[in-house]
Order: sequence, then C-alpha cells, then structure tokens
Amino acid sequence: MCIIIYKPKNCPLPDKSILKTAFQNNPDGAGFMFNEKNKDYITIKKGYMLFNKFYKAITEQDFYSSDLIIHFRIATNGSIIPGNCHPFPITGDTNKLKSLSINSRIGLAHNGTINFCKIPKKDNTEDLSDTQVFVKNHLSFLEPEQIKNNEIFNSTYSKFVIMDAQDVWLYGDFITDNGIYYSNFSYQNYKDYNKYNYKWDKYFYSDIYDEYKDIYPINNDLCCICGIEKGIVDDTEGNLYCENCYYDYFFFCEECEEFRHISEQSITGDICKDCNEKI
Repeated sequence: MCIIIYKPKNCPLPDKSILKTAFQNNPDGAGFMFNEKNKDYITIKKGYMLFNKFYKAITEQDFYSSDLIIHFRIATNGSIIPGNCHPFPITGDTNKLKSLSINSRIGLAHNGTINFCKIPKKDNTEDLSDTQVFVKNHLSFLEPEQIKNNEIFNSTYSKFVIMDAQDVWLYGDFITDNGIYYSNFSYQNYKDYNKYNYKWDKYFYSDIYDEYKDIYPINNDLCCICGIEKGIVDDTEGNLYCENCYYDYFFFCEECEEFRHISEQSITGDICKDCNEKI
C-alpha cells in the first residue's frame, strides 16, 4: 500500500511518533523530496531502510518554509532495496530513478499498485517497481504540464503527489490531520482507526480487534484497508478489500498457486515462505 505524507509550507513536521508508526507500518524503505525558495529544482533524498537514519536525515534541515513530501514503502513489485524507494524524478533514466540523492525539475511519489506496469520477476532485468516502470515508460515522454493532467493518474486508480520547484499537486483522496495530508490511515496505530479491522503491522489479530470493535465500529461495505473504495474481494476471513488494496497486501504464490498475505512472502518475492522452506 505505502503511504505518502505531504507537509505544506509554513507547517511543522508531523510528530516523531507519527512518522515512526508510518514507517513501522510501511517498513520497506523511506524517502522524501522538497522544494526551496529561489531554487528552480526539487531535491530528492531516499533509501533509508532504518527509521533512525531516516529521522536523522529529515531533521538535519529546517523544512518549515518548504513543501515536503515523505514516502514510506511497502514493496509489491521490485526488490526491497534503497534505489527502489520513493520519491522518483520523472525521467527515463534508470540510474536516476534509483539515485539516492538527486535534483530534478519535477518528482513523484505514489501510493497504490499500477497493475499494467508490473513486470514478472524473470523479465524484470532492471529490477524496477511498477511506479518506476510507470514513470520511465509513460510519464518521462511528457512535458511537465502534460504530466499534471489528472486523467493520466485516474487511469491507475492510485494516489500520487507531484512536486516541482513552485508547487505541489495531489491526486486521489487524502486525509487532512493537523494541516498535514496523508494518503491513508497507516500513520495511526490500529486502535486509532474507526473504519478498519486491520492491524497495520502486517498481521490481523481478531482477538485484539474484538477488544475494540464496540468502540471503533467498521463500515462493512468499504475496503478494510483504504476505507474509501467499496470492498469487492473477500479474503475468506470476512474482510472486504477493493481491488487495488487486495493486490497490495496479498500476492499469488507461484509454487502452491494460492493467494497469500504479503507477510507470508519469501525474500525471493514470487513464492510464500512455506514453499520456500520446502525447496
């Protein structure tokens, strides 16, 4: 799923506890991008695989007067490596897409899965995520004003933030909390949800949910992850998911030919841990 956090100009950073929760719930790497007054480019810093290193980097500079985009990743396509962290410059150059520190005219962070940009692992020789493929094969040929065209992003059924040296554009439904924009609720602890029965540290514990279900009722018609789209896929446990969120949190094991939760995914990415142990 991932999460995008947008801190507008003249707004303080979210509390450390919020950032840490968002990282713990989306633990496959972090990054951020920002613009600065009197500069005609944005700066991207990423590849932080440990929270302490991320937090040190983001507090070394005063971002109060800058637009700041933070991204925490859950990998659904492409390896869990620093170079596959968001944000990305909009470019067709793979090395620049994977650069851990780069200036660019325009950059992007993504929350969701772009199914038509997924590459099977055996064919993914450049080890690109679906977002990187989308940027490289679809956006890099466009002029900045064309990139900002809402229809392009509507075709992905995802959430995006675009940043250039002067401004920021949000695509999709974002949550506003104390002046900060969040692409989903995974910056909160599970007991803070009033819509979900999903615990954001990758596992669903029905016994823990039972403790809170009367205090935090859920809307059974909505996706139990994003809480926005109508739930259409049942995971056999009674939880409903929209199509995008289901494929963010479940994967198809090519060995046992079953859909498994992403927490059961082996390090190879294409089979589950159970099958990996049998090989």
